[in-house]
Amino acid sequence: MSKMSSNPTTTETGGGESGSSSEYEFIENSKKLPPPSALPVFNSEPTLATLEEIKTTTSCPPLKSTPNKSVKDGNVEEDEDNLSSFGFGWMSASSSGGLLSKMAEKTKSSFETVITTLDPQMKDYLSGKNNIPFSPAEVVVASDQKFNVTPVSNAFRSIFGTKTAVYGLPSKTESIAEQPVGFAAGRQGAKERMNSLSSDADVKLSLENFLLEVGEDTWVEMIVLILLNSKLDITVTTYSQPVYVDVRFVDVAKEATLESYPKKWSGLQKSIASVIGEHFGSPHQDWYAHVTGGTTREEILFLASETLAKMYKKVLCERVEHV
Repeated sequence: MSKMSSNPTTTETGGGESGSSSEYEFIENSKKLPPPSALPVFNSEPTLATLEEIKTTTSCPPLKSTPNKSVKDGNVEEDEDNLSSFGFGWMSASSSGGLLSKMAEKTKSSFETVITTLDPQMKDYLSGKNNIPFSPAEVVVASDQKFNVTPVSNAFRSIFGTKTAVYGLPSKTESIAEQPVGFAAGRQGAKERMNSLSSDADVKLSLENFLLEVGEDTWVEMIVLILLNSKLDITVTTYSQPVYVDVRFVDVAKEATLESYPKKWSGLQKSIASVIGEHFGSPHQDWYAHVTGGTTREEILFLASETLAKMYKKVLCERVEHV
């Protein structure tokens, strides 16, 4: 028993002696090693070359700008430039381009059409014609011929409203020939016709056709229009556009004028309208259409009357401004 128990002890002792011997040898060997060299020194700051290398090796390509998008609260939002290409831009372009104003104007026009259809008198209120100061309630024309009164009436009603009454009365001249020649004779004839009216209306209008020689064997006919407002002491005068008259017709009218004609100093005894009317076999008031190729005397008289009405309106407005 004692012999068997001594073996493990011997074995453990032998192993301990071997481990001690190995440790001793390692320590002894380590003492024989040369001392370590000095530790390397590291620079805390990189050199310039290193910085350049860093810039070269770590630089990234520039990012593409996206001006039409911005990030806010984690959501991508489109800016005004991007929105302008969609709904809001369309509305802005439509507004600036006049589309909305055109739509509003069309709606207004449709509304006014309905109103004026139901009540024609509303046309003057919507157009503002009833707001013209001293707008004439009536205009008396120094002529009872329809082809004279109708164009004047249409022109004045278009400027001053449909409530303006325009009618004609017979008139005559005292010292002026049947066919006046020259500006002076034409104006005098219109004044005499106005003075012959038996009306006490405040606004009177007179007109007279007259011939004018504008060159050698070159003649034209014009219409002088004179408006008189005796109450406001206003006189307005204008002329129609000239209409060419063939010298042959003038020669016929001259031959029909007697030497003893007392008004020969102011013109001819026979009107040029009657001479041309006889030549074409049509009423004398329609000869303008034959000469001009379709423009009637009423159309020319309407334009002249409209001009006169606008001139008269301008004077009335100026009177109010100075009051």
